[in-house]
Amino acid sequence: QNVAHLALIRRNSYKGVHSSQVAFPGGKVEPFDTNDLNAALRETSEEIGVIQSEINIISPFSEVYIPPSNFFVAPFLGYCITTPLFIPDPREVAGMVFMSLADLIDDNNLLIKNMATSYSAAVDVPSFKAGEHVIWGATAMMLSELKDVIKAVI
Repeated sequence: QNVAHLALIRRNSYKGVHSSQVAFPGGKVEPFDTNDLNAALRETSEEIGVIQSEINIISPFSEVYIPPSNFFVAPFLGYCITTPLFIPDPREVAGMVFMSLADLIDDNNLLIKNMATSYSAAVDVPSFKAGEHVIWGATAMMLSELKDVIKAVI
């Protein structure tokens, strides 16, 4: 049975605001990147080994500002026809996290988690559950937008 999944990463543990978080592959635009899409495809290839030519881009999504790191993220929705060979870069990726689209649109996987963040000792954060992982912050915002798009067409 073919089931569509989102491919996310669990970032390595390090001294920084995004340590060990579950996120989409990505990173900052470098001077040699021609645009945000080129940077997103390059970072996806570097972080999880997916060949850029295998990715079919559907659409950009809303930009998201991340205050703790002072970055604007320009996400894109893309897909691969077949399951790609994932080769996570051990310098940046502690592991892969896969979430089916069915799990994404299942409201039972939404939760509010009270947690410490870079800006508060205890705050309620909208989150998604993916297996034993909790996805929050900018990644949860992007997932929420994707969930809304999917629900609008089904």
